[in-house]
Amino acid sequence: MNWFQKHLNWTMGIGILAYFVLGSVFLSPHYGTSPSILDRVIPLFWIPVVFLLTWVPTYQPGDMFPNGSDVLILFSLLVPVIWAFRQKKRSWRWLLLVFIPLGPIVWFWLKNKRDRIIEGTIRRRAKMSVSAGSGIQNQFRSVSRVANYVYGVFILLAILNVIAVISGYFQAELLNRVITGETITLAEATSNDNRQALIGFGQTAFTIAAAVLFLIWIHRAHKNLTSLHATDLRFTPGWAVGWFFVPIMSLFRPYQVASEIHKASDPNVDAPIDGTSWKTVATSPIVGWWWAFFLISNFIGQIGARSIFSGEELSDLLTSTNVYMVSDAIDIVGIIITILMVQRISQYQEAKYSLVVVKSRESVA
Repeated sequence: MNWFQKHLNWTMGIGILAYFVLGSVFLSPHYGTSPSILDRVIPLFWIPVVFLLTWVPTYQPGDMFPNGSDVLILFSLLVPVIWAFRQKKRSWRWLLLVFIPLGPIVWFWLKNKRDRIIEGTIRRRAKMSVSAGSGIQNQFRSVSRVANYVYGVFILLAILNVIAVISGYFQAELLNRVITGETITLAEATSNDNRQALIGFGQTAFTIAAAVLFLIWIHRAHKNLTSLHATDLRFTPGWAVGWFFVPIMSLFRPYQVASEIHKASDPNVDAPIDGTSWKTVATSPIVGWWWAFFLISNFIGQIGARSIFSGEELSDLLTSTNVYMVSDAIDIVGIIITILMVQRISQYQEAKYSLVVVKSRESVA
C-alpha cells in the first residue's frame, strides 16, 4: 500500500489545491487585461460553471481559460478525486457535489467502506467482551468519523490561508505604490478592500468550524482513554476541552491534554491491570510542534491586530499586512501538523482498542 492509498483525504486535498493553484494562474475572466486575485480565485468556487461550459456547444477552449488549459485544470481536480472514490469503495455519484459551491467539503467526510467493515468487526467483538470479573462494559467510540470532519475543514482552511497570503501580497504591493506617491484608482482600492474583507470572513468562518470540530475530537478521544485501560488520568474529558478557554492556563494546559491523549492511546504501550504504564512514554514531538505553531501563530496574529487598530499611517497598515501574511503562512504549517497529530492519535486508538478487545476476550476465556 503506497502513501496515496494510506492518505486518501490528503490525495483529494492535493487535487483540490492543484485546482485552485492552476485555476488562479490560468483563469482569465473578462475583467480586463489584469484581473485581480479575487477575480481569479472566487469563480473557482463555482465549479459547475467551469465544468458545464465544456458541454456547451458554443463554448470554445480559451473563452475562460487561456491556451486551452481547461482540461488540465479540471483533470487536476477530478483524477485524484475519482481515484480516491474507487479506493474508498464509494459511488461516483458523489461527484455530483461538484455542482454545488463548497459541496466538495463532503468528500472528506466520506468514510472508507473498507475501514467501516473493520470497525464494524471491532465493535461487534467489543459487545462480546464484557468482562465477567468486573462487569464493566467497554464504551469505546471511534473518533475516525470526527477526524474525517477535522481533515476536511482544516484542509479547506489551509487552502484559504494560501489564498490569503497571495491576497496579502497584492495588498502590500498596492500600499507600496501609494506610499511611494503613485496614484491608484478608486476601483483598485475598492477591489482590494472587498477581496480582503471576503477572505477575512471566510477565514473566520472556517476557523470557528475547525475549532469546534477539533474540540469535539479532543473530548471524544480523551473519553476513550478509560476504554483503552488507561488509569490515573490527570484530566477529565470535560476539562480536556475547558482548559482551552481558561486565561493563562490555556497557554500550557491544552498541550498537556494532547500529550496525555497521545501517550495513553499509544498501542505500543501494554495495557496492564494497573493501566499506568502509558505515563512512562515520552511525549511525541508532533504534539510539541502542534502547540508551538499554535502559540506562535496566535502571537503574531495579535501583533498584526494591534498594528491595525493602533496605527494611523499607511506604513502601519503595510506592517500589519506583512505580519498577517507571516501569520497565515505559519498557520498553513500548523494546520498540516494538526492534521498529522489527529490522524496519528485516531489510528493509535483504533489499533489499541483492537488489542484491548483481544485481551478482554482472552481474560474471559
